[in-house]
Amino acid sequence: MRQKTNPWKDIAPYLVNDTHSFRGRGDDLRRFLNIIDSSHFSVIYAESGIGKTSFINAAVFPELSRMGFACVRIVFPTDVLQKRHDNPRQYIESWLIGQIFGEKHLEDPEASRFKDSLWWILHSGRAAKICGGIPFLIFDQFEEVFQKA
Repeated sequence: MRQKTNPWKDIAPYLVNDTHSFRGRGDDLRRFLNIIDSSHFSVIYAESGIGKTSFINAAVFPELSRMGFACVRIVFPTDVLQKRHDNPRQYIESWLIGQIFGEKHLEDPEASRFKDSLWWILHSGRAAKICGGIPFLIFDQFEEVFQKA
């Protein structure tokens, strides 16, 4: 007799490659895609451990990729948030540009300056060309920005 494997991940979050075993959130996905379609800013907020990251990884990312978006997950590491800088806005902006567009982030914010601001890059046609699709930024574990900064 063949033993069945458990399709559930227990406490570990589902990953993008786990789409095939992620079930039961189709209605949530359709509602969230409608929200995304009607707004430039969307928030998924719920208590810890409820499955937000799994939902984003195994449902939202794959569907948006099929729709032509280039999904980019942003998680702010402690050192980016806690280091003191002469120009914190410029430092974080250059770090974000590196995360979104794959540029190597340099420790010296003056050395890592880009010609255009992040706003301009995202609102020009250049962002889609660089990313291979319309950039869709997901700030995961964002509550930690307020805890760490």
